[in-house]
Amino acid sequence: MKPWVRTLSSVLGQVILALAVFFLTLEAGVRIFRPQSLLMKGKESFFPGDPDLQFAMRPSATTELGRHDFRITVKTNALGLRDIDRGPKGSALRILAVGDSFTFGWGVEREKTFQVEMERTQDSDPAGRGERPIEVINAGVPGYTLYQYLLQLETKGWRLDPDVVLVGLFVQNDLSENSVTQAWLERKRKGLLKKGEKTGLEEWLEKHAQGYVWLRVKYKSSYRMQRTWYRLTRRFTNKEEEVKYRNLLVLRKPVSPEMETEWKLSEEILLKLRDSVRARGRRLLVVLFPSELQAVRAEWEREVRAEKMSPDTFDLDAANRRLADFCGREGIPVLDLLPGFRKATDSGEVLYLPSDHHWNPRGHALASRLILAELRARGWLAAPTAPASAPAGHPSLRKFPSGKVKAPGRLVYTFHLARIL
Repeated sequence: MKPWVRTLSSVLGQVILALAVFFLTLEAGVRIFRPQSLLMKGKESFFPGDPDLQFAMRPSATTELGRHDFRITVKTNALGLRDIDRGPKGSALRILAVGDSFTFGWGVEREKTFQVEMERTQDSDPAGRGERPIEVINAGVPGYTLYQYLLQLETKGWRLDPDVVLVGLFVQNDLSENSVTQAWLERKRKGLLKKGEKTGLEEWLEKHAQGYVWLRVKYKSSYRMQRTWYRLTRRFTNKEEEVKYRNLLVLRKPVSPEMETEWKLSEEILLKLRDSVRARGRRLLVVLFPSELQAVRAEWEREVRAEKMSPDTFDLDAANRRLADFCGREGIPVLDLLPGFRKATDSGEVLYLPSDHHWNPRGHALASRLILAELRARGWLAAPTAPASAPAGHPSLRKFPSGKVKAPGRLVYTFHLARIL
């Protein structure tokens, strides 16, 4: 063997050994100190593929999800929602909450989600006396985009006969990822979808390698890592720097051409949601969920220092203002939780999980109070006015040949029950 071949083989062997030691150490460290959930979407797991929604939660299933700072039990109903099975709604105001991991309640048990908190708060709050009781259905799915909220409403949501559709819009990424769902729908339309969207190696790593999952999550949430990767690869790509940082894209100023395209698509989806709800004579409420970077000033300042960012290139409120203006023009009721969350965190309340950046139970409780207050202010919780008693001889009390009196409302009730089932 020639000397240069021997030297090259030795160097390659040392590199491979070093990489193996590094990844084994990373895997061991993550499993001990930062355990990750390995239940990923898109394969035979708790999040299998779905022909209409790209992926969904498995119906009537139970699993555990967790990281180092939480571990929760998740149970789904027959529709694959993190909720109980619902029968006919009766006299209750039924609210269907669609959204992503914030609506789902990532990091908290179901009893601590804002949907359950809304029901519980109305029952215990003196202000709720005399109001129409509410049922709040949790239809949130981790990883869903605004586009998938619309698809889920059309394929599953209307089967539950909701009176109000509540769209939980997470501002930081719900507006910048809809093109991904649109591309999937286009591939589906053209018959180009494959059984697996990922390679066998990727699926194996997602299922078995916690270190890989940790690195991927860390990359997606780290401005500095994305910026470093951009600088290493920019000579091989044509994209501008500002479009590389997906997790902060909506907060950057000025708005990049790519983000403007995402904005237009998001606005089209919101209009479709509005029209779908209006066509059925129901009500729509878009609730803007703030990220920790938006709501906690100290967290944003820490992020700026840690990631070496220029705060002058970001506007933390611009997306909320644009959404509020758009919804106002288009007649879409909207509630922005950012002011309420900022006020609470400025006074010292901790509303987010320590490292996961989703709401903790206190965050869900605050969201439930703010949403309930909005529903009351709009008059949507007012008890329906009871119909006046029919006078003697009224047609609704006419006698049938059997001599029995027809009970008003019985046929209507049977119709609604048949429609729900």
